[in-house]
Order: sequence, then structure tokens, then C-alpha cells
Amino acid sequence: MLGRWRARIQPWFTPTALLLLTAFAAALRFWGLDRVPPGFHYDEAYEALEAWRVLTRPGYHPIFFPGNFGVEPMFIYLTGLAFRLFGESPAVMRGVAATIGTLTVPALYALGRELVRADDRIPPALPLLAAASLTIMRWHIHFSRVGIEPVLVPLFLVLILWMLFRGLRTNEIGAWIALGAATSLSMYTYPAGRLLPVVAAGLGVWGVWWVDKETRRQEDKETGKQEAKARAPLPPCPPAPQLPRPLIQRRTHPLIRSSIRCLAPLLLAGAVALVVFAPLGLNWLQHPDQLLLRSSQIAVGAEGAGPGSPVRNLAATLGMFSFRGDADSRNNVPGLPVLDVLMSLPFTLGVGLALWRWRRPAFGGLLLAGAIMLAPTVLSEYAPHFRRALGAAPVVALLCGLGLATLLGRGSGQPATRGQAVPWRLRESGVAPEELAAGMDALRRVGRAVVVAAILLGSAIYTATAYFGAWGLSHAIYYAYDQGLWEIGQYVLDLPATERVYLTPRPSGDMTLAFAWREGRAVRHFDGRSAFVAPAFTPGPATYIVIEHEDYRGGRLLRELYPQATEVKAFLDRDGKVYARAYRISDTVLSNTGRQPKYAFTGGWPGMELVGYDLDRAAYRPGDIVYLQLWWRATATVPADWTVFTHLLGPPKADGSVVRAGRDARPGQDSAPTTAWTPGDLILDEYQLQLPADVPPGPYQIEVGIYNPAAGGVRAVTSDPPGQDHLILGAVTVQ
Repeated sequence: MLGRWRARIQPWFTPTALLLLTAFAAALRFWGLDRVPPGFHYDEAYEALEAWRVLTRPGYHPIFFPGNFGVEPMFIYLTGLAFRLFGESPAVMRGVAATIGTLTVPALYALGRELVRADDRIPPALPLLAAASLTIMRWHIHFSRVGIEPVLVPLFLVLILWMLFRGLRTNEIGAWIALGAATSLSMYTYPAGRLLPVVAAGLGVWGVWWVDKETRRQEDKETGKQEAKARAPLPPCPPAPQLPRPLIQRRTHPLIRSSIRCLAPLLLAGAVALVVFAPLGLNWLQHPDQLLLRSSQIAVGAEGAGPGSPVRNLAATLGMFSFRGDADSRNNVPGLPVLDVLMSLPFTLGVGLALWRWRRPAFGGLLLAGAIMLAPTVLSEYAPHFRRALGAAPVVALLCGLGLATLLGRGSGQPATRGQAVPWRLRESGVAPEELAAGMDALRRVGRAVVVAAILLGSAIYTATAYFGAWGLSHAIYYAYDQGLWEIGQYVLDLPATERVYLTPRPSGDMTLAFAWREGRAVRHFDGRSAFVAPAFTPGPATYIVIEHEDYRGGRLLRELYPQATEVKAFLDRDGKVYARAYRISDTVLSNTGRQPKYAFTGGWPGMELVGYDLDRAAYRPGDIVYLQLWWRATATVPADWTVFTHLLGPPKADGSVVRAGRDARPGQDSAPTTAWTPGDLILDEYQLQLPADVPPGPYQIEVGIYNPAAGGVRAVTSDPPGQDHLILGAVTVQ
């Protein structure tokens, strides 16, 4: 009865289990995708904006995107396709990553099937258990929910290994062609994907050599059997297991035959890979700086990189699986290792088994692939870096599956325990020892299955709690994923189209805001810590948004200039602290009650009128900083991008120069360039002049002028008074 029930259910068990695993993987990767993670991070927004440009700009189809330190094109084009089908939003973009992450689970199962067929030492339960391990792996779940391209690397590693082992097993031309295509396409995914051809080449040579060696060993064995049979005829034996039919059947010198067998399939895959890779390779030949654009920024020893070293990074990387992980809240629950306590046990067991049988490609190949895919974090500025090491996630899942399958045992295919192993008290029960042994084996299998199921279930619960609870509700990710900026972007979109909007201090190049306002919402940007832009002589309402988390002066300057400004919105972070405030001014014409410059002045250049200036005090001491604030008024459109110079002129120095202190910068420390001014604007522009410690006491004149570095740096000539290349505003005293 039990046998008939098992015979009926067994054909349906694996497909049903795989379908349920894939559905559960999709649930973990799609659930609440519009809320966890929150906001829309800069990197995501950059790629979303590029995908939108691909859709909306005729002829804009780059093979490589050089912005943001260089981005490979595949994920951006997949996002563009999703935008075309479902609309442009962060959830749609993250849905692309979630789809890729979900598809990696059944692909890993298919790879596990090939490993089982390639090596009889691989437990048959490995494919399902490895897929289950990846399904609940918090590391993989996280990057399946973020709209950036690293999640492509695990999928392509799985596809490459799947096609490689299938090619080794069957010698099908289609498998080798698919291997070449997958290997070359991996170069279009992410910088870490450039290591996948190394994995394919290394394991390809190893695997083909191993198959060739096993084929020759089998041939020699068959030859020995035939010679023995000729000497002493014996009853016919069952046929020996047939290994994959080699590409080259002709008997030649073993060394030549081995070389041909190694080269033929790999050359075919390599030829396909070169054809598919050609467009990207040609682009890199034309722009070699793009090839190492990102790597040169993050590699150990690179300019601007952190203090990490390969040895210290290696130790941190090896410990990231069970001891301590990435501390960046963008990538992980800070400090939490990849695996929880429950999954660390089968992972360690799987690593031990792989090391024990490392000479066999199905075992040692996993270790080699994992080591190669961990190189980006070992060689980067700090480790462990979960995003750069994500390519190793399928290997970790396979090693976990190997350990779980070992705990589970060989299953029903394993012979029952011998009758002699039955305890003597049970033998006295009158039941046949073989039947008792079979029952004991069944009980052991049930116990092992319960243990494995408990590990997977406990790990799944822990993963969901840690990710959606501890991480998804944490306060740190409000800032890590630019939630405040995204809320500001949506708030501005809801304002009337005619409303003038000013934002400080984020620049117009901030990608989160640029994607939110991609349709052309007019917003003026400036840095309120160094400048303030006001439509002082243009009547009408305006909204100012001051990100107080970054700008500590903008709100104060606004209230000084416009006492009638009212707060209409406060943006709070997850701690309840103010991130930003929105103010509305019903009429932007300055009244007499508003702030005025301390020192009136009249003069300027075409389109730029200097109407006054402020000093924080009249007298200074050597070593002090002179805070000079210029009041500009735009009287016309200014086509040139002028740089302002400010000098303190005093007694001549030893070299004859009278410039004792100075500062050159575009207005607002580059945040309010003259090309962005519109007629009627009032621009408060601050410069900090550091007095030398040895400056002599006495009066010093304030000199101001403008020049255009792009036009040779020649000073512009004033229009009021006419014909001068500078203006003298007044004097300060050094005591």
C-alpha cells in the first residue's frame, strides 16, 4: 500500500516542490516592493533616468553608460522594457530585479540536476535543497528588491555553470553555444560579471580534461575486459555505464587527442562569446577609460579608496558568511552575516565535503567559482561588501544544499540496514530482522527530514523577521535610500504647475529628484549654506523647500528676507526629527520690513548689478575669517558662466602683490551660476576670506570682479561705472 502511494506521488513531488519554492521566492522578493526598501536611492534613480531617456530620446541607445562611474547596459534596457509595459516608477524598476532574483531559483535547481548527473557523489536531494537555500537567503532577497544590476550576476553564474556541465555531459552543440552566449552576455551586467568568463574558462578546461581522463580510463578498462575475455571466456556481463561520447572519436596520440578534446568545445563557446561581446568590446577599445572607470575608484590602493588591505579584506570576507557581515545599511542589516546560525551548519558541512573531494569538478568547481566571485570584495576598499560579492550567492546556496542533502542522507535509494544491526531486544519480537531494519531506516529518514525541514523553516522565519522587520523598519534606511528626497519629489509634483519652487541645498544633478521631475518640473536649486536665490522683484507666490538635515542656514535666511513666509509642510524622518520644511510665500516682492544689505552699493556688469554687501563685523584680527556677502540683482539674462573674485587689498608684500586674502568661485560656491539667473532674481552670495596670521594691522579695501575661465580668464569690464575691470566696495580694519 505504501509502495503504491509512493509510486503515485513521486513523479509529482519534484515539480510541485519546485513550483512552490519558486512561488515562495517570488513572494519574498515582490511583497511590499513599493515600501521595502523605501524611497529611491541615487544609484537606482540614475539607472531609471537612463532607462527613461532610452525610451524618450530618439537615437539614444548607448552600449555602455559612462555616468555614475560607468554602468553596464543590460539592466537599464530591461528596465526600459518594463517602463514601456507597466509605467515609470520605482516599484516597476525594482520589479525587474525581483523577477531576475526569482528566476535564479529554478535556474539553480536546473544546475543542481546537472551536478547530480555529472557526479554520482552529489546527493540527489541537492537541487531542491540548494534552490530552497537560495529562496530564503536574505543576502539574495535584499538585492532582488533593489533596482540596480548586481542581481544579474548570480543568474548568469548559474546559467554558465548549467550550460557548462550540460555540455560536458552531453557534448550537445547547443549547450556549448549557450555557454558562449551566456558568458559574453555576463559582461553586459555589472563589473563583477567580468569575472564570469574567467569562471567559464577555468572550469571549462578542468571539466573537459576530467571527462577526457574518465573516458580514457573507461576505454582502458573495456580494453582490459576484452583481453581477459579472449583469454578465458566468461558469461556475459552487464554493459558498463556509458560516459559522454567525446567530440573526437579517432584513436590518436593521447596527448593530441586530449588537447583536441579540450579545445574543440571551448573554442566553439569562445567563438560565440566573441561575437556577442563584440559591440561592448569595440566600445571599450574606443573608450579604454570606461573599462576600469569604477574599478579604479574602489580598488585597494586606488586614489580615494579606503584603508583596506587584501589580507584584512580576505579575513573579513571569509567571516561574512557566519560571523560578521556588511556594516552598510544600504546592503544589509548592519553587521549581520550572510547566514544565520541554522544555515551555517549545513554550509560548513558543504564546504568541508567540497574540500574533501576538491579534485572532482562538481565539487572543486564550486569552490573555484566562489573564490573568483569573492575577489571584488577582497580587492575593494572595504570588506565585506555584499553588493560586490553577490555573484557568490548561488555557490553559497549550493554548498548549503550539499550540507543539507548530506544531513538528509541518500533517501530511499540507499540499501536497508543489515539485519545484524537490529538491537537484540527487537529481534526477540518475532518480526523478521530485515523488516525491522527497513522500519528503522524509514524512521531515520523521517528524523533526518524533520531536522532539515526545521533548519529551512527556522531560517526562513529568521530571514523574514530580520529583513522585513529589523531592516525594513529601521531608521537608518530613511537616509540610506533617500526616502526624504523621494517624498520631496512627490510633494513638488503635487504643487500647481505655475508655482515657483526653490530647493536648498541639493543640486539639480541629484538623481532621485531628477527622476521624480523628469517630465520637466521647473525647480531652482541653490545651496543655502553659501547663497540664497529670491525672486525679489517678481510678484507672485513661491514655495521654498529647505532640507534642514543638510542646510542649517537656508531657513533662517528665508525668514529674514520674507518674514511673511509660512511653513506648510514638515518632512519627518523615522525618528520624528525634521528632515526638511516647505515654506510658502504668497508674494515674493520684498517689503521694507525684510532684510536689507548693511552697506548699500551701486555698480556692476551687463545683466549683473551689485546692490550692496554685508560684513559680519568691521574689525578683524590676524588669522580671522572675513565673511563677505554680496547682494546681486539680475537685470537681464546672463549668457556667460562668470566666476567671481573677491580680494582684500593692503600693504604690498615682499613680491609686490597687494592681495592679502581672497577667494574665487562661481556664485553660491558653484550652486547659483550666473547662467541660471533670471531677470528679477536677488542672489545673496557669500565668500569667506581667510586672513593670514602675519597680516599687518591697518585698513584693507574689498575688491570684487568677475572673469570667465573658459574664455581665458580675462576680467570682465564693468558697465557701472563703465570701463573698469573691478569694483572697490569699501574697507575693513585689521587690528
